[in-house]
Amino acid sequence: MPTPLDTIPEPMRDSTRDPASRDARSSRDAADKRNRTRAGGSFRFDRDFRRLGLGRMQFTSGTADPEEFKYRNGVLTRLAKRKLGDTIHAIHSGTVSWDDVHRADGEGRLHLLLSDQREEQRRKQDAPWMERVAEVESLRLWRRPQEPADATIVTVLETVAPAMTVGSRPNSDKTTRRRYLTSLRSLRDHDADFLGPLATIGDLLDKSLLDWRAFSDNWERSPSDWNHLRSMISRVLSEVLGNKHHTARVRTMEVMKKRIVAQRPVDITPAMFAELMDEMPAHLYAIPMALVLTGMRIGEYFSTTVRDLSPHTQVVHVGGRKTEGSEGSVSVAPELWHWIEAAVPCPVSYRTLWGYWWDARVAVGKRYGMIDEEPLDVRLHDLRHLHGQWAVDGGAQIDEVKTSLRHASLNMTTRYLYRSHGRNVATSIATTLQGSAVKPAVRQDQPPSTEAG
Repeated sequence: MPTPLDTIPEPMRDSTRDPASRDARSSRDAADKRNRTRAGGSFRFDRDFRRLGLGRMQFTSGTADPEEFKYRNGVLTRLAKRKLGDTIHAIHSGTVSWDDVHRADGEGRLHLLLSDQREEQRRKQDAPWMERVAEVESLRLWRRPQEPADATIVTVLETVAPAMTVGSRPNSDKTTRRRYLTSLRSLRDHDADFLGPLATIGDLLDKSLLDWRAFSDNWERSPSDWNHLRSMISRVLSEVLGNKHHTARVRTMEVMKKRIVAQRPVDITPAMFAELMDEMPAHLYAIPMALVLTGMRIGEYFSTTVRDLSPHTQVVHVGGRKTEGSEGSVSVAPELWHWIEAAVPCPVSYRTLWGYWWDARVAVGKRYGMIDEEPLDVRLHDLRHLHGQWAVDGGAQIDEVKTSLRHASLNMTTRYLYRSHGRNVATSIATTLQGSAVKPAVRQDQPPSTEAG
C-alpha cells in the first residue's frame, strides 16, 4: 500500500529536501528580517558616507517592497558617486521626497534635484510678491506735462518720501529726501528716450542689463551721482513693493550696476591753500582754515554754534549729521583756536559761501596755468581731506586721524597714507641713485648746447 509520501510528485519532494535551496531561502529570510525596521515593515538603509562628510547613516527607506528598496538604495549609490552629499542629506531629512526622486530620475535630472526644488520653492515664495508688482507697475514716476506746474516734478517720491525713516540724526531724513528728488529729476531729464514722459514703475522694472548699460555709458554726471540715482531707485522699489528683498527690486539692482567712485587726490600745498584764503572776503576769511583744522563736513560746520565750542580746552563738539558714529569732538591747537572763534557760526548761507569759494578757485587756478580759466580742483568738502592728509604728513598716527575724522573704519583713513608712502619710496630711490654717473636730464624741446671750440 503506497504511503502518503509516495503520492507526492518526485520533483516537489526533491525541492523541499534540497539543502542548497533551503539555505538560500533561509539566508534571504534572514537578510530580509535584518534589513526591515520590524517584521513585515519597511526596509532600512545602513550606509557609510564618511567620504562625503555625512558619516554613517541609518534610516528607514519608506518602502516594504524589496524591488523598490533595491532601486532606492541604488539611487543613494549613484548620488554618492557624484559626490552629491547635499541631496543625500535632503533625502535623509525628508526635505526631498522619493516621489521627487522618481520624477527627477525619470527626467534625467537627478543631479539637479536639489536646485530644481529650491527654484520651485523660490517661485512659490515670489508668487505673492509678483502679485504686488502687478498692483504697482502702473504707478507713474513723474507727472504729465499738462498737469499743474507746481506738480510737474515727482509723483512716487512725493508719496513715498514723507513716509521714509532715513537716519536718526536731526534733518537727515530731509537731506536724503532732497537728494532722492534731485536724482529723480536727473533720471527724468537726462534721456527722454530711456523711459519717456509717461514712465511708470512697470517701465522701470522692464529695463534689461543692456538698457541700463547703454544709459550708464551716456551718463554725463559723476559716478557718485549715478550711485545716488541707484540708491533712490532701490529705496522707491523697496517702498512701493513692500519689501527690499522683493525679486523685482533685487533684479533691477543687479542689472543697474554700481559705479566705482575713484578717490580724488587733493593735490595742493599749504602755500596754495593760503592763496585761496587770500581770495576770500574778509568776513569769510577764517572759514576755510576752520574746516581744515576741524575736518568737519560742510553740513556739520553749518550746524555748529558757539555752544559747541569749548574755549578752555580748545575742543569743537561735532553733532554728526551723516551717521551716529559721526558725532564726536575735535581738538584744535591753542595757538590756532582764534580761527575757530572767527568762523563759528557761519555768517552766510551755503550757496553764498560756495560762490565765493568758486571765485577763489578760479583766481588761483589762473596763476597755476589752468586751461580756459578752469578753477583749482579743491572743493569745500576737500578741506576735510586736507585735515587728514596734512595730519598724516605731519607725523600723526593713522588711528589718531581716524578718530579726529570720525571715520567708521580704518580703511577709510588709510587713503592718506598713499602720499607719504610714495614719498618714502621716492626718497629711497633717490638715495640709491646718489653718486651714480647718470647725466642730468635734458628736455626734448631744448637740445643740449655745444661749447664753442
